[in-house]
Amino acid sequence: MGAEGLLRDKTRKPGKAPIAAAQAAELVALTCTEPPHQATWTGRAMAKAMGLSLGTVRRLRWSKMLDCIKRT
Repeated sequence: MGAEGLLRDKTRKPGKAPIAAAQAAELVALTCTEPPHQATWTGRAMAKAMGLSLGTVRRLRWSKMLDCIKRT
């Protein structure tokens, strides 16, 4: 690899791409609904339903929680 490998690594984008605003809005809307077969949404159930990681769901739910509260 040598210097070529260093140059290739340097040009990569850092981190993961941010989640789309439409998908974040969908998660907020889903949070405001009742889940099937259970009393409340769990982070794992929501992550599975949305196709996201549990960490992403937790981060978005806390940052967007007020949106759901304002709607009710």
